[in-house]
Amino acid sequence: ATLAQGLHRLGPTCALIGRCSQHYVQAKTAELLGGMQPGGIPQAAPPGGSRDGSKASRAGSKASGSGLHGGTSRGGGAGEEDEGEEAEVQGEIAEPQESSFWVVCENGVKVYAEPSTDATVLEELPGGTRLEGFETDGWVRRANNDSAGCMLVKDHETQEVYLLKEPPTWQVSGNGTNVFAEPSMQAIVLEELPGGTRIQGIVSDGWVQRVGDGVIGFVPVNDPVTEEVYLEFVPPLRDMGKVAMEAELCAAEMRLVAADVRLRMEEDDLLPSIGDRGEERRVHLHGQAEATGAEAERLAADAEELRARAAEAQDLADEAARALIPPEPELDEDGNPIEPEKDEIPDDLRESDSELSEPWPPKEMVERAERLAAEAKEAAKQSKRTTEASESATASATAVRDALQTTEEELKRRVDTAARVASFWSEARTEDISCAVIWLHGQGESEAAWQTKLAGVSVHERAGPCRWIWPRAELQRCSTRGGVLTPQWFDTPEFPICRVVRGVPDRPRIDEHPKDLTKATRRAHAAIEALEAEGLPSDRIVLAGFGQGAALVTHAVLRFQRPLAGGAILSGWIPCKEALAKAAAASMPPGGWESAPQFFWCHGARDGVVEPRLATDQAKWLREELGAQVKFRMFPELAFGVDAEVLQALEAWLDDRLAGPEPQEDDGEENGEGEEPAEGGDDVGEEKVPARAQAQAKAEAAPPGGSSLGGSRSGGSAPGTAPSSAVSRGRTPSRQ
Repeated sequence: ATLAQGLHRLGPTCALIGRCSQHYVQAKTAELLGGMQPGGIPQAAPPGGSRDGSKASRAGSKASGSGLHGGTSRGGGAGEEDEGEEAEVQGEIAEPQESSFWVVCENGVKVYAEPSTDATVLEELPGGTRLEGFETDGWVRRANNDSAGCMLVKDHETQEVYLLKEPPTWQVSGNGTNVFAEPSMQAIVLEELPGGTRIQGIVSDGWVQRVGDGVIGFVPVNDPVTEEVYLEFVPPLRDMGKVAMEAELCAAEMRLVAADVRLRMEEDDLLPSIGDRGEERRVHLHGQAEATGAEAERLAADAEELRARAAEAQDLADEAARALIPPEPELDEDGNPIEPEKDEIPDDLRESDSELSEPWPPKEMVERAERLAAEAKEAAKQSKRTTEASESATASATAVRDALQTTEEELKRRVDTAARVASFWSEARTEDISCAVIWLHGQGESEAAWQTKLAGVSVHERAGPCRWIWPRAELQRCSTRGGVLTPQWFDTPEFPICRVVRGVPDRPRIDEHPKDLTKATRRAHAAIEALEAEGLPSDRIVLAGFGQGAALVTHAVLRFQRPLAGGAILSGWIPCKEALAKAAAASMPPGGWESAPQFFWCHGARDGVVEPRLATDQAKWLREELGAQVKFRMFPELAFGVDAEVLQALEAWLDDRLAGPEPQEDDGEENGEGEEPAEGGDDVGEEKVPARAQAQAKAEAAPPGGSSLGGSRSGGSAPGTAPSSAVSRGRTPSRQ
């Protein structure tokens, strides 16, 4: 596009070229953004026909709007300025519909800078030169982008002809055809042309009249009765440059598509999770695979055609080069050349003996051989360009097709895994569930200790039966522990988690790798998808975690394509913020979320593993940048861990997200009248202090940076049990 804008300042000819190139880029960009629909390269049409591909490309560029230079990206008035400039250029010179090939006559022709004999003469072309150009008002403007200029077709005063339109080339079909003396099937047959023969001629009423030195006759294009095709139009060799250029542009676009697909594959963005959003992206990828495959096949066919035409051009050049070799004279018995006697010389040549002494080869043959050699070299160059573009396009199409296959396999694997896990849970469960909590443990620990610590945390019976899911992280080499195999969701490069690592000089902390977060997020999504396969809606599922598990909660919630009940973050942080923002925007439904994602964040003011100031800043970023609703609580005396107060706050938040608000009691009960609440019950308007929280007051505190099973004031009861106070208060046990 920048090139097109610069060309507008170089004159009417370059303005025309610039406008065409800009329209082509806009049309191709519109196709790319619209799903990479396959578009054809404009092919040369026989005389009198039309280039449907070129017209379609120009129509597509006009219909697609401003393409890369839309009004939204360039500001108001930019599009109007371009339209005015284009109208001005169209007023200066009418855009021709077709370019033609011309041959310079014997005396040569002058090339002017403008269509006027008073303009500057740029160069003078010798006779026999072939060129491609557009004819307008008796002037031919060269169509080659590398050279400009105008040439006069005919001098109106002296009637001298400078340029002759080169007749098109035709190729006889495989069955061959006859050459007739007149344009009629009943005329005398002069000769028979075998299949593959090429001739030059002017077409009229279905007949091609042969032109050239000493050739006559008429050849039918097709049989009017059987409609059998006898002649096929052969595009001129000059079109090879256009085909090569368009092939390179198409290959470049396909490389962009393949690069985008590869990036999405690395970020697991092609199939974020099972559902409508993932299916939408899979269908889009399927369309891209079909489009790029069709484009690759078309470019391969173009490359094959150009290779054949380059071989033909080389054959013509070789033939012309062989013609330059002087004929070998006849030798006598002694090996000496035999000179012809004077009597054997025709009379009409006796007075022109000087012509026999001219050097061999003749000048005309040398010029013809040089021209054919140059055309063969140019044809080989364009054929090589097209072949390389075809190979690049084929590689890109293969990459997209492989990505589609990988996505299909990943989809099948996820569906099978979710169905298998759901079937296992269905057989093991004792009753139907109405909600679930997925707990993600921290680094260097397992879910076992958390089952004990969270045994007293339950959801109110208004939420119905609740199931707790305890995924376990895989053993991975931990960078902060010297490469020791450690259960962790992803590798954390360094601790503590802080904004700036103090030193000389200070430096930013090394962030986690996005690919590790993507892999961990996929494991969390697998648990959600299994619950969905069992029949539980996603908005009845809560993700919660501690430490590194809490860091995974934000990614798992925001990168899931359907709404969840919320996410609880205990002493956590947000790794890879930029990757999370991009993935969250891509996973959002087209119309946006019906309600903002809900998060509950608890952090200790004395946390030495995750800096408290970093936690507050990231919670603010999560609310302001990603539009989430974050309930943040800072506990003054808490270190890296949990205590009874944190568990109490977590239980209250789970009740709010899964059970809903507690129904209001009568005024008398609110004022303390009537029966007193049962032991362990809740007073409306007062903060809930369950008995299990008091039973956890003697828990061991976890050291910062070590095992994160307990906080500075936390504890737990036996695993798999629920305190009697929870049952008496109408809460469902936390374990089934």
